[in-house]
Amino acid sequence: MQNRNRNEWLDRRGARSLPGKVAFRLYDTYGFPLDLQNVIGDEQGFTIDQEGFDDEMAQARLRSQGSKVGSSLSPTNASKPRTAKTAIAAFSF
Repeated sequence: MQNRNRNEWLDRRGARSLPGKVAFRLYDTYGFPLDLQNVIGDEQGFTIDQEGFDDEMAQARLRSQGSKVGSSLSPTNASKPRTAKTAIAAFSF
């Protein structure tokens, strides 16, 4: 198991590199900034797979856009002011 983890940190040239997927998870899940990951990598002798990180970010953006489909707020509904009556009518009891 330990060998597998060690190999995940090696890029094609054999240099130590934090996989983009891991870097993105640290950023997205824990709020750990990419620039700070780069600073720590420079200090500890590893790089960040920037291309892999960018791919993960693009996929997350696509997933986020997909969650907007079927939203109850369409551009026409969003511009109308909500009153207590319309807010209550939105709930079906």
